[in-house]
Amino acid sequence: MEQEFVVYLTKAKKIDAQAFQTNEPIRYAEWLELFSLVHLKNFEQQKLFLINALRKRFPVQDSLFLS
Repeated sequence: MEQEFVVYLTKAKKIDAQAFQTNEPIRYAEWLELFSLVHLKNFEQQKLFLINALRKRFPVQDSLFLS
């Protein structure tokens, strides 16, 4: 499930999952748990504004999309 969460953050939301996990390990763990328990739409609805803030703090580097 963690791999799916990382792909979701990186590809769908353009958030650097590793930077997020490193800098905010408690929030990352909470979100991972919630992501595994609820439907994706429900997760996005609950975290919409927080996701946007994280995208600004931990943007994905363009090199991640080249692979």
